[in-house]
Amino acid sequence: MADESYNYTVEQPEENDGFEGRTPTKGRSFKRRLIFLIVVVVVIIGIVLAWTFFNPDARRAREMNENYERVQKWIEDAEQLKAADNYGGKTPQETLDLFVAALRNGDMELASKYFVADIRALETEHPILSKQKWLDDLMGAQQENRLGEIADIVERAVPDFENRAYENDFKFAVYKKGSQELEVYINLEFNEASGVWQIESL
Repeated sequence: MADESYNYTVEQPEENDGFEGRTPTKGRSFKRRLIFLIVVVVVIIGIVLAWTFFNPDARRAREMNENYERVQKWIEDAEQLKAADNYGGKTPQETLDLFVAALRNGDMELASKYFVADIRALETEHPILSKQKWLDDLMGAQQENRLGEIADIVERAVPDFENRAYENDFKFAVYKKGSQELEVYINLEFNEASGVWQIESL
């Protein structure tokens, strides 16, 4: 009787690495917490922005700060313009002498430059220095042939030290001939930005 051979196949049990069938709950939990945190941050930022732009008090505070910065910039620009306005003398008397010389020469434009410039109100976006008012007055005096008279009056001006209001203020008094009656008062102001004295009023 022939020997019968049998082949046996031994099935090896599949290796289990310990992770099969396990739900990665830790990774999902971390993602959920991260998403929640991001949402919370976005909501907080939104609330802050909404409060900043729509809250009346915050809006007023923001507008006040913007106005303050705008005024400060305007003042800085005005100071730069004043620094460039260097028409005048190193002393009050020198300024008057330069002014009289310009009148004698009939140079109204130069004479007007020895006055303190007018600065436009803060409503303008940028400051503008102007001496047009003084030029117009001098042109009118020229048409009336009074330039020589004005020059004579200014030449008779004497310093008035007693009535100086502050350090950068200086005054001259002009008295009528042969008396102590005041005829004209001349005020000068020191332009600290440019370092010269200029006529404030005449």
